[in-house]
This record gives sequence, C-alpha cells and structure tokens, in this order.
Amino acid sequence: MRIWFSICIGLTVWILALPSGLMAAVLATLLVWSSLALGSAASRRLGVDEPFLEFTVGAVLQSYIGLVALTLLPDHAELILLGITTGLGVYLGWRLILGLRRGAMRSGLHWLPGLSTMLTALITFLWNYDNHSRLGVFQQSGRLDFWVDILVHAARIAQLGGTVASGRGNALLVDSPAPFYHMASYALPALVLGGSNAYPLAVATLMWIPLGTLVMTTGAVALGHALGGDKVAFWTLPALALVIMESVSVALRSPCLFSG
Repeated sequence: MRIWFSICIGLTVWILALPSGLMAAVLATLLVWSSLALGSAASRRLGVDEPFLEFTVGAVLQSYIGLVALTLLPDHAELILLGITTGLGVYLGWRLILGLRRGAMRSGLHWLPGLSTMLTALITFLWNYDNHSRLGVFQQSGRLDFWVDILVHAARIAQLGGTVASGRGNALLVDSPAPFYHMASYALPALVLGGSNAYPLAVATLMWIPLGTLVMTTGAVALGHALGGDKVAFWTLPALALVIMESVSVALRSPCLFSG
C-alpha cells in the first residue's frame, strides 16, 4: 500500500511540477517522498501505520525543518537538499531490507485505501492541471489568472530560496525585518527554487499550490480514517471535491482575482 501511495503522489507532483523544469520536478518529487519517509518514521514511533496521516505529518515536519535550515543557512539550499535526499536514500534502503526480511513486500494492496490514493492524486491533479497554461497567459499577455496574492507568495518563496532576495529581510519591504510567521509552507518550494533554475512565480504556481492541495486531501483522508475507518476516509474525498468546486465558483467572482 505504501509503495502504491508513493508512486501515485510522486507521479502527480512530478507531472504538475515538470513545466517549471526537469530539475525542479525531480526535487519536488524527492521532497514529497522524503516527507512520507519522515512522517512514516515519526508515526511508527506512535504506533500509527497509515500513509495518508504519515505524509501529512511528514510534510508539516519537513516544512518546519526546512524553514529553520533556510533561516540558519541562507543561500545553502543545495546543501540542505543533499542532506534531505541522503537521509531519504538511507531510510528507504533500510525499509526495503527490513521489508524483504519480514516478507512485507508480499502483502497485498487493499482495494479501498488504494482507491482513496488514486482519488487523492486525481483531485490534486484536476485542481492544478491548468496552472501551467494560466502561468503562460501571464508570461505572454501580462494577464494574471490567479488571485493577485500569488505574487506575494512567490516573493516569500524567493525570500527564502532565491539568492537575489536572500538576506534582504521582508520580501514585501526590502531590508526591513522579516517576520517569522506563516512561512513554513514556503520552505519546501524555496528548496526547489534554490536547487533549480526555476523562477519564483513558477515554483509558487506549479509546486506550492499543488503541494498544499495534496496535503489538504491527505489530511482529509487521514481525518476520515480516524473517525470511521477506510469507508469514511474514502467518502471524505468526494465531499472535499464538492467543496473545491464551490470554492472555484466563489473565487471566480472575487475582486481579488486580477484579470487585467
């Protein structure tokens, strides 16, 4: 099950991030997998064996770790990424050896959690598949088909991971103190920015938004599983999809959506 989960979420993030560049897509996928590995290691200490919760917890933990690392080591995103990917490789190798010894690789895939995994990946993809085309419209015509605050989010990502903006304090007011607040979600995209040739707005639209969608859906499934097992966990996804559809309708009518 965990292997199937890793493949589905990794492939989804890869496809969505690929327009920002091959290296950015590779780094984004590795960070997603390392989030799952970190969450798995932490959850097993508490006796939890459920990949949706593990990924959600791991993404949150890794975001805070990345934020602290980028704050203490500005302009060293490559070094931080090397540490993360090395740790991921060691952990996955250890898990593979341990799984083979215990015969865990022969355990089957339960159909309902497997279906929830596929639906999680599908919702994440459908919510973000046109981000690249909308970004292309902005590049060609200057029309921004995102909420205007995506520019603020891109600036925050550049503040953490961009060599030009790094060390200049608050991205919204250069050389003023940077508030250590509401910044954790930018850490993983900032690592991708620092380790690739992608530019901040592309990272914000092609990784930051998809990663947030993915964490939202896995968190919803984990909550459903805690409340009522696999069946409740599965039905949280159609319910979440309906909420997303309504939010799109509201967003399109919002004055915060800049189209001129």
